[in-house]
Amino acid sequence: SRLQRAGASAGFDVYAVFDVPAGYRLRSILVRSHGAGKLAQSAFTDPDRGAFINLVQATQGSSPFFTPRNEHTTTPVMVRGGDGMWVEGVILIRRAVWTAVAEEVKTRWLVWQEDGFDFSLYGNGLALDDALRLAESLSPVQLME
Repeated sequence: SRLQRAGASAGFDVYAVFDVPAGYRLRSILVRSHGAGKLAQSAFTDPDRGAFINLVQATQGSSPFFTPRNEHTTTPVMVRGGDGMWVEGVILIRRAVWTAVAEEVKTRWLVWQEDGFDFSLYGNGLALDDALRLAESLSPVQLME
C-alpha cells in the first residue's frame, strides 16, 4: 500500500487515519527529512468545500513542524489518553507549487506526542470534536516483512 511504501521510506510505521469525514479524499502521502529526523504527512482534501486535513507524524525532537502566524489561541486537551494541545490560528498556504503567492488560512491544529512521535492533525474546516475523533481512529500501518 502507499502507506507501507511511505513507512519503508521513513524507516518507521506510518500512522493512518481510518475515519476520514465524507467528501475528503487522500491527496498525497510524503516522507521527508525534517531537522534531525523525518516526518510523514498524509494530506486529505474535500475539493467541493475547498477544505483540507493533514496528518503529520514526526520523529520527536526533529523540530517544530507547524508555526501559527501572529496571534493564536491554545487550549490543553486530552488526546488518545495523553496531554495534547488544541491550537487555533493562521498559516500561510501556497495553493500551487509554481507560485510564490501565499494566502493566510484560518487553521486549527490538534497536537500531541505518542509512541516516540510528535503528531499534528490540522485543517481549515476542523472542529475539536472532529479532530479528536480522527485522532482516535489512528493506527500504525505495519511495514511489510
